[in-house]
Amino acid sequence: MKLSRFINLTYGNISLTFNKVVIISCLSIFFTLGCSETSTSENKTIFSGDVLDSKGDYSAEMFKIFGWKASKEFPKDSLPKATNIWYGFYKQKDVELRFYNSHSDLKTYGINEAELTVSMGKPEFHQGGIDKTRLGYGAYLIAGNVIIMCEAEVNDCLELVQFVID
Repeated sequence: MKLSRFINLTYGNISLTFNKVVIISCLSIFFTLGCSETSTSENKTIFSGDVLDSKGDYSAEMFKIFGWKASKEFPKDSLPKATNIWYGFYKQKDVELRFYNSHSDLKTYGINEAELTVSMGKPEFHQGGIDKTRLGYGAYLIAGNVIIMCEAEVNDCLELVQFVID
């Protein structure tokens, strides 16, 4: 005879057989594990100025593949030792890309400029003729040879950077 015929649980008006208890228990374990948080290394908090990759050699084209829209290229001499400076958008947020020959050049010449830009406080626009120029950003990230300036906070550009470096 089957074991399930002998085991019946009754709680109030609810009667459960052994098979139903096993199924409910398995589903409970499945949902508990499926809905739990991932490891802390995957949920690491990212701050402005964090280096997400130190070895990559990226280009504006790589960012375009993942949805970044280039709007305007700035003169290279706007920032010391920068090879390209692009202003654009990602998911309706301003994202500026500052490229350098290497991660080493970025560290030497780019980080102070990025810190200065972020220290300007809340992003503002300066009216210059018919063109508006951004004077500040809220955060920045580093990936290889590029500094990514984020409109107001890291989350404005984090997803884009993660797509490019993965």
